[in-house]
Amino acid sequence: MAAALYAAKRGARVDLFERSRTLGGQLNMARHIPKKGEFGETTRYFTNALIAHGVNIRLGHNVDRATLESGEWDHVIVATGTAANVPEGLPGLASANVLTYEQILRDEVPVEFPVVIIGGGGVACDLAKYLAQQVKRGNAADSFLRQAADKLPEGCLTIHSRTEPGTPVTLVQRSSKKFAYKLGRTTRWILINDLKESGIRLMSRQEILAITADGVEVMDRLTRSVERLPARTVALAVGQRPLLELANLCGSLGKRFSLIGAASDEAALASITSATASAYRAVKALP
Repeated sequence: MAAALYAAKRGARVDLFERSRTLGGQLNMARHIPKKGEFGETTRYFTNALIAHGVNIRLGHNVDRATLESGEWDHVIVATGTAANVPEGLPGLASANVLTYEQILRDEVPVEFPVVIIGGGGVACDLAKYLAQQVKRGNAADSFLRQAADKLPEGCLTIHSRTEPGTPVTLVQRSSKKFAYKLGRTTRWILINDLKESGIRLMSRQEILAITADGVEVMDRLTRSVERLPARTVALAVGQRPLLELANLCGSLGKRFSLIGAASDEAALASITSATASAYRAVKALP
């Protein structure tokens, strides 16, 4: 969105392709996290600005070979970003209760508690905050329904909670590093404090031994002690992989292109500022 806006402001004719039905990408996931709703306003700002500057927005269009060969564009800016990484070698990854953070935050696939999140970065911690909020809302709804059931004849209304007694959300990190260690000191302190206040259990230096339909078996790498963590849902938040298929296609077709954002630079994952800065540099370099 930033690259399209910068190019349009320089007087270029711009077509912006987005394969989903809405603009925003990962901002649409971030806005669901508690205290991050302002990211929705970022998307709204860019959408209005793009329309005002005459950018041709084409939603629900996946750019492929036919698209590139049919258009008469002088330059292609590839900002395809990243996708959730699925680690190889974890036993039980094929279990039906295993979801990625994208499926939960973007696709809104329902989860059942307790949840074990595998990962310890900023995305994993944000996902934990989101799920803790779902637990809080679910408990409030259950309480309301139980009060309603008490006023009805016995057997008229039965409440089945999505949660079980115990810890509803557990963060399991294979590394011995601090959780969300890439965040700034103050931001990280606030985040970790929020997690602890929400009752989320934090476990580091854990070896994942097995994922089953009802839990995750882990081993502490220091003490070698084994523990089985109950889990109706296992969420994967173990980093991202760059989406480079379109960039590779442009290269094979001899199309002039620039690769920007998180797909081109892992550091761009750290902030919107670094990602939009790469967009500005790419547009400024155009003839």
